[in-house]
Amino acid sequence: MVTMLLALIGAILFVLVPSCIFASKFFTLTEKAAENFLDFTEKIKEVNNLPLGSKRTFVLIMDQQTYVYPLNDQSRDFHVTRDPVGGTEVDFTLGSTPECLNQNCYCLCREYKDTTDRNCLDLICAPLSTVTFSQGTGQVLDRGNTGPRRMKVEIIKCEAGKPYCKLSQDGEISIIFQWLEQYHIYDSIK
Repeated sequence: MVTMLLALIGAILFVLVPSCIFASKFFTLTEKAAENFLDFTEKIKEVNNLPLGSKRTFVLIMDQQTYVYPLNDQSRDFHVTRDPVGGTEVDFTLGSTPECLNQNCYCLCREYKDTTDRNCLDLICAPLSTVTFSQGTGQVLDRGNTGPRRMKVEIIKCEAGKPYCKLSQDGEISIIFQWLEQYHIYDSIK
């Protein structure tokens, strides 16, 4: 009887523990998304060093309930009250890390409190001191629970007046998330 009981407990542990570990992978933040974000910021730096009019495509990987945004003098400490995609009321201020207090950066919020209070609890920012972001493309992109995990992104070194650079100066960087096109976010700069 004891042997059978021990065998049953062993079988449960043998199946249950690995299953729980495997299932938890779906509900936690992945390092793959964080590494991909840092690759994304490297791609922005690369495009910044290319000739005017150059563009590159990148596939950004985002976990659920995370968001990304450019950080510059216009967006630093910006208070967001409405989700531009869903139109829902939200309440959060774009955060910064110490290395980004006086320079441009791109940031990834890896975790926030809830769907209304999206103040960041786990923030990664990559300094982009030589990058100037184009007007009209400084979107806070929040994947939420329903957005695609992989998003095609166009990174453009602007020529003033060209598509996606209508409000830009030569050399500014436009970052265009293809998923946002369906919401007409970029209509004013096409």
